[in-house]
Order: sequence, then C-alpha cells, then structure tokens
Amino acid sequence: MVMFVLWLIVLFAMIGHAADAFFAPAVGIISDRLRLPPDVAGATLLAFGNGAPDFFTQIAAITHSATVDLPLALGESVGAAIFVCTFCMGLVILVSPKQIVVASGPFTRDALAYLVALTLTSEAIVDSNFEPHESLFLVLWYLCYLTSVFYGGRLFPTFFDSRHAEATGDQPGNSQKMKVLPLTKKDSNIALADDEKATLTTHDDSAALDDDAGEVEAPNSRVWLAKQADFGSMGLLGKLGAPVNLPILSMQAVTMPPMGVKVVDRAHVVLMCAVGPSFFHLVFLADKQGADWAGLAFAAAVGAASGAAAYWRVPVEGLQPRTSLFLCSIAFVQGVAWMNLCADEIVAIFQTIGRIGGLPEAFLGAT
Repeated sequence: MVMFVLWLIVLFAMIGHAADAFFAPAVGIISDRLRLPPDVAGATLLAFGNGAPDFFTQIAAITHSATVDLPLALGESVGAAIFVCTFCMGLVILVSPKQIVVASGPFTRDALAYLVALTLTSEAIVDSNFEPHESLFLVLWYLCYLTSVFYGGRLFPTFFDSRHAEATGDQPGNSQKMKVLPLTKKDSNIALADDEKATLTTHDDSAALDDDAGEVEAPNSRVWLAKQADFGSMGLLGKLGAPVNLPILSMQAVTMPPMGVKVVDRAHVVLMCAVGPSFFHLVFLADKQGADWAGLAFAAAVGAASGAAAYWRVPVEGLQPRTSLFLCSIAFVQGVAWMNLCADEIVAIFQTIGRIGGLPEAFLGAT
C-alpha cells in the first residue's frame, strides 16, 4: 500500500507539471494568438486546458477495465467540481488580500448553465443507467452554452459581454451589476471553475493572458531546467519535492517545450521532433497487449524525418514559445499524451486500492 501511495504522488506530480508548465500555458498562448474573446477562450480552449486532466481521468476510468467504471468517473467529475466551487473558492476568498470585480451577467449565465448540466446529469443517473440520448443531451447542452457565449455578447452586450462590463464597471449609473469579491487574479485561476474564469475582470486585464501563459524568466530551456534545481531559492516543501519534480520535468521537457522561457533553442526543437512521434505512438497507438514493433519503427522513422526537417528549418537562435504556434501545438498535443498516460495509471491504482481496502469507487472519485 505504501508503494501505491508513493507512486500516486509521482503520478500526480507528473500530471500537474504537464498541465501547469506545458499544456495550460500553451493553450493560453494559442487563444491569445487566435484573438479569442475572454468568454470564448474561457469556454473552449482554456476550459479544455484546465479540465484536460479530469477529462482523461474519466476516460481512463471508463475504458481501463472490461467493465465500465462509471461511479469512479462520475465521482471524480462531480467531486472535483464541488471541491473547486466550495472549499477552494471559499478558502481563497477568505485568505486573499485583494479584490476583483465579477461581471454579474456572464457569471449568472455560467452558473445557470452549470446548474442545468447538473440537473441533466442527476436525471440521467436516477435510474442508475445512462442512456445514449441522455449523454447526447449533455453534449448538446454544452453546445448551447457555447452558442450563448459566442453570440450572447453581440445580441445583449450590456448583460452578457464581460468586456463591456469591464469598460463601464466604474462608471456611475451603468446597467451592468457588478459584485466585488476579495479574490486575487492569480488565485482565481485556481479557485474558480473553468467557465467562471472568463467572467472575472480585474483592473489590469491587459496582462491577464500573459500571466496565464506563464512568466517569461529563463532565456532558454537549459537555464529553465537549471532553475528548477536551484535549491537555494526553494522553500522546505520545494526541497523535499525536488527529487521527484526534477526528473519529471526533465523527461517531459524531452517531448514538449516549457512555456516559461524566452527561446527554445534549435537543439531542443530537434530533440522534441525526433522523440515526439515515438512517445505519442506508445501512449495512444501501441498495442497494449504486446510490443508493436512495426508501428514503433514507423514512428521512429517519422521522428527522424521530423528532426531533420526541424534542424533544416528552425533558426540557429531557436524559436520563441510566446510567438510560435508550432511550439504551442507540440505542447498541446504532447501535454494531452502525458495527461492521458498518467490518468490511465492513476485510475488503475485507485481501482486496486478500492479493491484492497473495500472502499466504494464513487468515494475514491469524489475525494
């Protein structure tokens, strides 16, 4: 049991680093480059970026074994949402020294959409059986929500458009009701549900997306990785976690670029292009029952060709992650692969712990 717990800590660190240092910042940069409005970015790319670990954990819970493990999947989904909306939000508001402005229109829209989604889920599982049409209703409801996000601001700008609220929030007599909460912008990204983030506005939103994309500190990948090993700047918890975090970040940096650097040099780009196809094949396409040597050989050949092309096309000085959609795409795809790989293993361990300890899998998922 102790080994299971230690391995779980490593897996949680892996999935956390993949999302925090690589995947989520890349999603933020992509949404910025595509010039998506805050509501649209929050409901699409940013929502998927923050929800991807949950998504792949649920997929793994359903597909990992011969029997569909729906209690674990639903428990993880609903339990995580309840934890974020209650414990995290309340605690962060209590300890935060600053204030932000909440646009009531978009916030109300998102809360109502979430309420309807929970109602549909509750109705679907009341008979302990999910029907295909009930699952389809949930997907259609999300599409309806996206439609309201895309077009609500155009049809009812005063009520729905959070940017309009930001522009008029400090003017007397404006019709957009605003509510002030003592919540910092940084902590709001941790505490609030994905679709709620787009409804929060601060007085320095011009840099909000840059903060989401990660601070540019290190000049290149090697310096960035060296800073992760700077024990002098670490606290006690950082020093205790360094033996786990450093190998994880090193392995992940082989397949995807860290977003918190100014430049990813050409050698690093070539390495990612050469190794990436084989890693992606092992995660998604390899035969789980045995070695797929033919597929792995093909992936290695694709990697060799990609590495050669990268060496030929990438400038000697390298590429900037903040301006390169190519690097962001690598971080997006390989981040998905890393989170899926970790989620499969996490679900398998939780299932094993549940069987050993006699714990309901719904309880494991919800906690």
